[in-house]
Amino acid sequence: MATKKSKKNNSEIKKIFTKLPQTDEEFYKIADDLVEWSKKDSSLEFNEFSLSLRIIPDKFLELTKLNDYFSQAYYFALETIGNRIEHFAKAGKIDKSFALAILPLYKRDYKKWLLELRHKEAGKESNKPFTVVYLEKMPSTGLVPPRIIKENKEQDFEATNKF
Repeated sequence: MATKKSKKNNSEIKKIFTKLPQTDEEFYKIADDLVEWSKKDSSLEFNEFSLSLRIIPDKFLELTKLNDYFSQAYYFALETIGNRIEHFAKAGKIDKSFALAILPLYKRDYKKWLLELRHKEAGKESNKPFTVVYLEKMPSTGLVPPRIIKENKEQDFEATNKF
């Protein structure tokens, strides 16, 4: 049984969130707005647009399945922002390692290439025999204590390491 308070909250929530587009005209308007927004230099985070419309980003992605024009605008905006991130990273306006980390979210070709590269590298590593390397000598510092080497004898590295 719903109380007066919960009915009020539900009506307030309905006012807060935008109604999802239903007609082609509504899809075209949002798609055109998205493309124009993506062309601005200040547009770096794709989810900002859907959140400004009070549409959850996951729901916004689902809308691409409902309208082809909107789908084209959606992926155009992603690529546009991806290109901007790439150019800003090259110009030093944003951190290059950050740009490389988020670029697969925006550029589908880069994401595909990156996945193929990882699969190739994983395949190469699994076919190679591995070698274990034991280091007998370590540089001596105050932070590195002497190691026990062969038959539990301590060895002073300062005396044995000559660089």
